[in-house]
Amino acid sequence: MLSKIYSHRVSLNTCKMYHTFTAVFFLVLISVTMASSCPQCTAEGKQRTGNSSFQIKDGCWEYSCFCNCDGSWNCPTEDAREVLATFRTDLFSAQAVKMFHTLIAVLFVVLISVTTTSGCRQCTVNGQQYRGNSRFQFTNGCSRYNCMCNCDGSWNCPAEDTTNDCSGSNIGTGGYNYNCRQCQLSGQTYAGNSRFQYTDGCYRFNCDCHCDGSWTCPGSRTENIC
Repeated sequence: MLSKIYSHRVSLNTCKMYHTFTAVFFLVLISVTMASSCPQCTAEGKQRTGNSSFQIKDGCWEYSCFCNCDGSWNCPTEDAREVLATFRTDLFSAQAVKMFHTLIAVLFVVLISVTTTSGCRQCTVNGQQYRGNSRFQFTNGCSRYNCMCNCDGSWNCPAEDTTNDCSGSNIGTGGYNYNCRQCQLSGQTYAGNSRFQYTDGCYRFNCDCHCDGSWTCPGSRTENIC
């Protein structure tokens, strides 16, 4: 008796499974048949499958649309969403981080500069004060010197960095090289890389002004004029 009941239940379950499978298959078949029999929609230059959903982007907005079985399509505005909002938020965040890093770098450079120069002595050149451990320029006649004020208060102006502001040539009249520093002697100024004379009492000195601003007056060229 029990075996008959069990067999009857198995038959009922099998029958239910068959009917369910048949119903699902029938629905799928109807859907495929309807989709294949529906004309496509042409939206934004693209072909969309009939009786199906698709999306369209228009500028900052994305629309959820539906292609009807008659070839028409619609995109309800209430389903639209702004796609630029997320991008704008990410962009602003990236820019803020970049600006923050740049600001930190600038502050770091300024801090190093202030720390480095605050303990240095100033240089006094032609009555002007220049900050220690910094570069400066000054002009003497036609020569413009590009100099360095050292941290100990000394300064140097390399001849190779000196330019002539009076003409396009570095060689002036008389063959003097304006790229050289001038020599100062007894209140007189003499062009660099040239010879000059000066008199002190009974002695006339014939001297050389070197390109670095130093000078020499050899005894062999000194004359007694008394």
